[in-house]
Amino acid sequence: MSQPVPPALRALLDDPAIQQIFSVLDSGDDSVRLVGGVVRNVLMQRPVTDIDMATTHRPEAVMDKARKAGLKVVPTGLAHGTVTVVAGKRSFEVTTLREDIETHGRHATVRFGRDFSHDALRRDFTVNALYADAHGHIYDYTQGLEDIARKQVRFIGEAATRIAEDYLRILRFFRFFSDYGEGPIDQAGLEACVAMRDGLRQLSRERIGSELVKILTSRRAIEVVEAMDRGGILPLILDRAVDTRAFTQLVAMAPEACAMTRLFALTDPDQNMISALRDCLRLSNQQSAMLERIQRALLVMAELDQPLGRRQAAFRIGHEAAINAAMITASRAGLSRKQLDEAIADVQAVPVKSPFSGQQVLALGHKAGPQIGAIVLEAERLWIAEGLGTDPTGHNSQLARAVKHILD
Repeated sequence: MSQPVPPALRALLDDPAIQQIFSVLDSGDDSVRLVGGVVRNVLMQRPVTDIDMATTHRPEAVMDKARKAGLKVVPTGLAHGTVTVVAGKRSFEVTTLREDIETHGRHATVRFGRDFSHDALRRDFTVNALYADAHGHIYDYTQGLEDIARKQVRFIGEAATRIAEDYLRILRFFRFFSDYGEGPIDQAGLEACVAMRDGLRQLSRERIGSELVKILTSRRAIEVVEAMDRGGILPLILDRAVDTRAFTQLVAMAPEACAMTRLFALTDPDQNMISALRDCLRLSNQQSAMLERIQRALLVMAELDQPLGRRQAAFRIGHEAAINAAMITASRAGLSRKQLDEAIADVQAVPVKSPFSGQQVLALGHKAGPQIGAIVLEAERLWIAEGLGTDPTGHNSQLARAVKHILD
């Protein structure tokens, strides 16, 4: 059944690049429609990032027609019927309608089809199975419009059936509920996810890690993480018990905390555990390095009185790691947001490099030689020990004392 498209979607359809795709592929007995997240986000007044389209054309026909129209084509997923078409310097994923022949929990054997309703039934959630055509009508085969109005995230048909088609949908259920849902979580979906959680063992660590990182920074992350822990899902995918209380305290105090800071609070890893998390979730080198820097900053801060500890951590390890560590220590100690803001400001005031150099020592009249480097290092040691101040008078005093210590 088709329904009139709302003004926000009509405005999107006026985009010249989108109109060009429609003009190329929407002809004769074949058609193309916007599908999935783009329709969902417009209806829910969320930003549109990616634009996916579904078509009755087979992928070879999509490529042929697009190239004849002068558009760039990238065969990104021909086996699955997906072609990327570039129009107006923007990329659009155009996928041929599909029907599942056989599912395996991780991927499916599909055949290309021509029925939009059949294509809709193989998707995951009702809110992701909406289509919009070039004439400004929405096509809803799964009651997705009703769920968007209620801001509910539900599996299409039987939750267990959808999950058995791809176990990653367990994690996607929690992520989509966290980002788009209001009110209580769909109970039938939750129960199916918990009952079928062992199927997650079939998935690659990359897929699990990617979804979990998104969940940790999602809108209702506190509720979702607690639900996943109660359902035994987090201990299963992380292979360890987690501290949801510490996670909740951190997110409540510092909602701007990044994914790795939240993961650190959730797991409180030592060096060996950081390596295990890297392997378990296939974290990137950048992500695992951030966990290591947070841990090092926490160790420095634990060894010294504050604020000296966090200032030293900021200089030795970096401002970002020191701020992330300050968020964790503040949440653990139950400090106020005002106290956390003061700690962050203190970290940000720390210079990113030493105020001392060999040129300064030479300017005092000392001859070049190995003692110059020793003087600089001693001045820097005094500066760090005395709080990494920014007052030039203090720097002059530290340099003078360093000269006396090295040369006397």
